[in-house]
Amino acid sequence: MSEQHDLSQLGVITVVFNPVRYEIRYKLYFEFKEHMARSGINLTTVECIFPKATKFGLPEQKFEVTRSDNPHDIQIIAPSVMWIKENLINIAAQRLPKHVRYTIDKTTDEKIYWKCESAQSLKCKGRIHTNSLSTIILHETNNHNHLGKAVSSEIRIFEEKIRDRAINYNESTQTVIDNCLMNLSDNAVARIPNFKHIKNLYIFCTTCKFCSDWPHLTIRALQQYPIVQLFKVGFFNGSDGEKDVLRTDYSFGYSICHNKPIARHHPDWYAHPGYAWAMHRNAFDAIGGLLDFCIVGPGDLHFAYALLGRIHETYPCSLGKDYQQSAEEWGNRLATIAGHGANVGYVNTDLFHRWHGSRESRGYNSRWSILIDYQYSPVTDLRHDKISGVIDFNSTLGECIDDPRIKKMKQAMVNYFISRNEDTTNTSKQESTTEIPMQYQDANNYPITSVPNEQLLVNASHHRSDAFHDAE
Repeated sequence: MSEQHDLSQLGVITVVFNPVRYEIRYKLYFEFKEHMARSGINLTTVECIFPKATKFGLPEQKFEVTRSDNPHDIQIIAPSVMWIKENLINIAAQRLPKHVRYTIDKTTDEKIYWKCESAQSLKCKGRIHTNSLSTIILHETNNHNHLGKAVSSEIRIFEEKIRDRAINYNESTQTVIDNCLMNLSDNAVARIPNFKHIKNLYIFCTTCKFCSDWPHLTIRALQQYPIVQLFKVGFFNGSDGEKDVLRTDYSFGYSICHNKPIARHHPDWYAHPGYAWAMHRNAFDAIGGLLDFCIVGPGDLHFAYALLGRIHETYPCSLGKDYQQSAEEWGNRLATIAGHGANVGYVNTDLFHRWHGSRESRGYNSRWSILIDYQYSPVTDLRHDKISGVIDFNSTLGECIDDPRIKKMKQAMVNYFISRNEDTTNTSKQESTTEIPMQYQDANNYPITSVPNEQLLVNASHHRSDAFHDAE
């Protein structure tokens, strides 16, 4: 059993959007929710429905897995059918309660636990941090340079109480802090921990099952790295369950840490970019949340390669310049936070990805044609609702009349979700071994214009790729 940690500070987000209303999606969600409960996790679920989808012949939409009176559920109504996972995660991240934070525990190397709220404006160096090199668990470096003597004295007494309780009592760090804060005056409390400086954690994941001690292993990994992928080895299950393994992949995080080859076209090694990631809340905020304009689903691929400063390798060069430039700007922020891979780790555990249709039917390659054929621009074609934050197509002809190009793009998006055929249990088209990397397999056709092979050159001078593979 791994070292135990306070799991109330983990913010785990999962999303459910199912315009075709595949039954397997709901079944997997409830299995995942039960697994999170057994793991001791308070799961935040974002469910999105598309009421206007009936105009395209899709089933009537209603909320199936969330309740409006459940504080852990978020219900979103989206105007247009599109890939919306990253957008929903961003919305949920903004609504996580303040108590969801990642606190450094007693055995870590020296790390800042909180900074004075005047650290920037008054150059104050007051802070508390852990120190594994001494018996002092919580320690202040330097004095506040802007407090009166009475308040400074009160803070010193506060710190002494923290040290005494942390060393002599078997309590979590946060319990120690909370109990000591109760006895501080309002003047002192205003200058002690500001929540925006406390490290926090988001986890965002898909239809996966983890091994039993994954939450504690995750916290331990996040004490070393601000960004981690939540598995070492991922098993892609067939329709017969966990023992039915169709392929096995090592994670992108593992590949970075162990200097494995990371190349889109590598014949011998595939670094899986998706399934589940976790990061410190301040890192998530610093990159501006996840890239949410990738409306056909390549978000995991963008994220993983952006960690290395290589997001340009993850999309066809025939995409519009707005897409490429916007992706580069976001990717540069992420690469900086990730130290171009130096700040990326992984959780040393296994992960099982449940069957919800074949990988070929997900159109990792051909779905790009939706964006290419209809000249998609995230700058001019997409907008965020000012209240809910949900994304929608931005019609240039007014709210009641769709631009013909946008209307065709909407239909192509609906066709794509139909083509995924996630309720099928037929694995005959699914590869049965891992000898041939999946990124070389042809995607199934679906009713949108196909992409010429010459358009699928990745946007880098020395790389070529026949296909684009993601985790969804």
